[in-house]
Amino acid sequence: MASFTSVYGQIIGDSIVRKVSLLDNPEVSALQTDSDVGVKKIIKTQGWKPLDSTCAASAKKDLWIKFEIANSSEDTIFKYVLIHSPKTIIYQRENLVFEEFTNGYLVPLHKRANASEDFFTKLSFAPYRISQIFIRVKAPYNFSTGEFPQLFSERAYIEASEEIKEYQTGSIGFIYFYIISLLTIIIFASVFWFRLRENLYLYYLGYLFFQLIYGFMVLKRTVASVGNFFNYIPNLMENLFEPVQFIFITFYIFFILHLLKIKQNHRFLARTLWFLGIFCLFYAGLRF
Repeated sequence: MASFTSVYGQIIGDSIVRKVSLLDNPEVSALQTDSDVGVKKIIKTQGWKPLDSTCAASAKKDLWIKFEIANSSEDTIFKYVLIHSPKTIIYQRENLVFEEFTNGYLVPLHKRANASEDFFTKLSFAPYRISQIFIRVKAPYNFSTGEFPQLFSERAYIEASEEIKEYQTGSIGFIYFYIISLLTIIIFASVFWFRLRENLYLYYLGYLFFQLIYGFMVLKRTVASVGNFFNYIPNLMENLFEPVQFIFITFYIFFILHLLKIKQNHRFLARTLWFLGIFCLFYAGLRF
């Protein structure tokens, strides 16, 4: 059994009953560095300061957080780091050996340390051991939204995870209903288009299709597991989230133009709506 001595400057992991905030914690330090700086260089870097609300990750700077966790018990314990960020890389160092865990809402599902939630990362600590933790947070990340990094006990994590799932149950159910309804309407609209070959139905299908894509994008922002395929391509989802909304507006405008036959009765209004549709499509392209 390895020798163990608890000293000042460590977080005693087995004493965490619920959760501990890392923000404004005297045992936690922070550093902002260029994005090309690795963990081996970070270990030797000076200039660490307390982690407070002024710390942030920007386009050119990563935010590093470091602290030590000691397990003074005879059992292996599990703790969960909570950070809402695009990409979080956690390095756990023990006896000069590093373990690496990656999470975040822009990290593809197959690369995430936690397949259930992109904001909780599980760490294990052997009995009578001390681990150094280095957390690298990618931009955009700051504390202006009121979200700050925390360390959860296993029990607190399970309770928090269940609360999140319970809170989102209604929203997830509605999104599934929305997606299924759109798929049903798309089938009927496709039959009409194949039989009649009119642009009216083609525009309507375009509107429905991009509404469907938008529905799956909204599903990505929940903890739903079924049909949440944007978890595998989160960067594409983030880039398309706003453009998709303008694209389905474009198709809806063209659909209305043909459905109400506005051009036959109001040429100025028809031209105005046509330019509005083209503008929405152009804006979507620029945003993407």
